Amino acid sequence: MATRAGADTGSGTQRATGARGSHDLGCFGWELVGFAGFANEKDGRWVRERERREQRVSVIRATETQVLVAIIGKDLLLAAELVNELWNAKLNAEFGLNKRVRNHIDRAVESGIPLVVLVGESELNSGILKLKNIESHQEEMIPREIFVEELQKRLNMV
Repeated sequence: MATRAGADTGSGTQRATGARGSHDLGCFGWELVGFAGFANEKDGRWVRERERREQRVSVIRATETQVLVAIIGKDLLLAAELVNELWNAKLNAEFGLNKRVRNHIDRAVESGIPLVVLVGESELNSGILKLKNIESHQEEMIPREIFVEELQKRLNMV
C-alpha cells in the first residue's frame, strides 16, 4: 500500500528517512514499511535513540598491540631490539619503520594502539626515547634504560 507525501498514515506507521515531511521522494511515492531501519513518523524518536546509542559505544580496537615502536628511519636492528625487550616483558608490541612521524601516529590511531615510542636520530644520540600517549596527546622523554618499566607502569602491568 502506498500513500502520498504528507498524507495521514496513522500513528505508528513508518516511512523512509531523509524525506520526512517533504516531497523529496515524490516521484517514487511513499511506501509503508515495517522495518526498524526507518525513522518513526511520530517524532523521529528512533533516530535520536540510535544516535545516543552510537555515542555510547566504545571503540573496538583493531589489534591487541599496546605499544608501537616507531623508528624514524630504517634501523631494523634497533626496532627488533626494542620490540624484543617489550616482548620479554610480556607487552604486546609491534614496530614500524618510516621517515615520517605522522605516518606512525596515524597507524597507531587507526589501530587503536594507546602508546607510541618514537625513536629518531636525536633520541639515539641522547639515550632518551620519546613516549607519546595517543589518547591524551602528551609526549614525554624517558631514558632508554627504563623505558620498559615505564611502559609497564603506564599500562598498569606492574
